[in-house]
Amino acid sequence: MYKVLIDQTNLHYVTYPQTIGSEAIWVLEVGSGKPKATYHHNPIHRNVFVLHYIKTGTGTFNGMKVKGPCAFIMTPNTAHCCEVDPRCDCFDHCWIKISGPRAAALLSEAGFPVSDSAFACPYINQAYAILQSVMQNPAHEGNDRFFLLGLLCRLMALQMESVHTHAALQTEHGTYVKRILKCIHENYNSALSETTIAASVNISKNYMHKVFKNEMGVTPLSYLTQYRIQCAQRLLTESAENISKIGELCGYPDPIYFSYIFKKSCGVTPSAYRKQVSKYCNSQK
Repeated sequence: MYKVLIDQTNLHYVTYPQTIGSEAIWVLEVGSGKPKATYHHNPIHRNVFVLHYIKTGTGTFNGMKVKGPCAFIMTPNTAHCCEVDPRCDCFDHCWIKISGPRAAALLSEAGFPVSDSAFACPYINQAYAILQSVMQNPAHEGNDRFFLLGLLCRLMALQMESVHTHAALQTEHGTYVKRILKCIHENYNSALSETTIAASVNISKNYMHKVFKNEMGVTPLSYLTQYRIQCAQRLLTESAENISKIGELCGYPDPIYFSYIFKKSCGVTPSAYRKQVSKYCNSQK
C-alpha cells in the first residue's frame, strides 16, 4: 500500500514498499518539493539510486554546483549531501528512488550516469510532468508495480532519446566542421568570407559560425587568419619569394594589409620575421 508523506522541509513524497520483489528494477518512491533557501542535509548513505530533476533553482550536490533545468543522480552506498543556494528564490525539484539487481545496468543502458554526477536534461518538463502525475494520483488500484515501471520506462526512454540526439548532433557538427576546414585549407589563398564558406557546405552563416566555434573554440574567420599566417610563416622560412608574393599566395593581395595582419598576429612584420628566422638558423650551423 502506498504512503503519502509531507515533511517539515516542504517535501512531498509517495512511497511504495510493496513493490519490492524479484523484478530486475523497481521504483520505491516518487517525490517533489520546493525547499527553502536554507535547506541542506548532511551526508547520507542510501542503498538505492535517487534520480533528481531540478526544474528551477541553484544549489550544490556533493560539492558540485547544479542549476536548473538539469538532473543529477545519487548512487547506492555513497555519501551524499545537498544544499540549496541561500540566494535562490525557488528551488523546484522532483525525484524518483530506484532499486533492483539490474538497476545499474538498465540505467546505464538508458544513458544515465551510474556514478554521482549532474547532467543536462533537455526533457525536464516532460520528466516533471511524469513524476507530478504520481503525486497528484498516487493510488492505482493495486497496479502500483506496473504503473511505476511504466513511468520509469518513460523516463528511461526520454533519457535514451536525449543521449542519441546529442550524439547525432555531435556527429553532424563534426561532419560540418570537417567540411569547413577542408574548404579553408583548399581555398585559403582566395577571397573567403563566412558567407562563401557557409555556402560551400550548404548551411546558413549563423549556424556555421555557432557549430564551428563550439567545436574549434574560434570563429571560422579567426581560424582562416591563423591558417593563412601559418602558411605565410612557412613560406617566409622555406622560400625566397618576396613579401608581396607571399602575401598574395596566402590570400592577402594587398601587401600593406598583409604586413598589418601578420604583425598583429606575430608581433613583428613579415620581413622582420624572416630575418629572425634566418638569424636563428645561421646560429645553429
